[in-house]
Amino acid sequence: MSFSYTYLINQNHINFSKLAVGEKNETLTYFFDTQIGDKYLDRYYTSSVGFVHNTNAIQITSIGNFQNSHEFIKDLFIRLDEIIDLDFIEMSHNNGSILDIYPISFSSNFQENTVGMCIKQEVEAGKWFDVLWLAQSQNNLNSFDKNTIIHEIGHSIGLSHPNEDGFDERWNSEDTVMSYNKGDNDWNFWFSEGDINALKKIWGRENDSGTMIFNKNFEKYKFFQSSDHKYSIETSIGKESITGMKNLKFANKIINVEDDIEGVFNQITGIKDITGKIFRLYNAAFNRFPDSEGLNYWIRMNQSEENTYRQTCSSFIISNEFISKYGNLISNESYIERLYNNVLERGADDEGMQYWLSNLNQGIETRGEVLMGFSESNENIGIFQEVLGWS
Repeated sequence: MSFSYTYLINQNHINFSKLAVGEKNETLTYFFDTQIGDKYLDRYYTSSVGFVHNTNAIQITSIGNFQNSHEFIKDLFIRLDEIIDLDFIEMSHNNGSILDIYPISFSSNFQENTVGMCIKQEVEAGKWFDVLWLAQSQNNLNSFDKNTIIHEIGHSIGLSHPNEDGFDERWNSEDTVMSYNKGDNDWNFWFSEGDINALKKIWGRENDSGTMIFNKNFEKYKFFQSSDHKYSIETSIGKESITGMKNLKFANKIINVEDDIEGVFNQITGIKDITGKIFRLYNAAFNRFPDSEGLNYWIRMNQSEENTYRQTCSSFIISNEFISKYGNLISNESYIERLYNNVLERGADDEGMQYWLSNLNQGIETRGEVLMGFSESNENIGIFQEVLGWS
């Protein structure tokens, strides 16, 4: 069983974090306590009788800027700022800050094995978090200390324990820093892929510069248009809006949303006319979103009758890109299996496999004709309608 970012999603907890930041705000302010000594923290919360304020509820002993812990936290926020659509600003005081961090050697509310705590604080005017971290090492910031810090900060920005159980033996800190279990090698002190995906789902991907960054090649992603002409990209966390973005940066290229995404969708004028057929053929042949220039070229070639749709398909099937995707020496059975996966996004059913395989083996249809059959199948047209937001 593989780990899923959804295990870290608890909507009630997320709602508190989002209300603390502010519904229309993208800035989380934080305060790091550097003053050494004993102090008291008040508790603010809501109960059945309303807002409660308990003065001097928690006694702590602050150890201040312990062994570069302040720098570790600042670097953590700098790295996060580049990934999720949340900006982190440090404050020199805790008057109005959203996240207050206290490195401590003692807390009166800690039990024997408690090493950290993220405390929700709430008054009528707003919400915030007090994060307490109990330093374990007396000489330097070790991996356990760092893991504790990032675990509690993870809570403050919306992450929950995996399925609400930090001790679940199926997961460790390599799967998620929200686990209480040590990883196979050591304690992890940077967010895992699952953690990052959960944070992107909660806050959105960083887009302040008008550019969104994706770690795979452009060809690995699908794009969608809604009925009201909003645009999205499908990633490991679902559909993410790209409406209003300027550029999308992939591992192998940078594209312009207006030219390369909207510009493609705007060329499609009908479900079964040549524009729709060529659009579908790109996905069937190359398993990718069409490039705007190439789509325009083949549409014009067909509309001017310089090419037929069948000739266009033949051109696609002898291209280097098609051969790279399907291979030209593979068996007929392997070819059909790849068509099912690439075009219909599923494995072959027995009846369909036998039908297409028989046609190829008996020479009733060529591979190009089978490609057209898949591309123009009712099943693929249904997928196409979803992509374009057409009912």
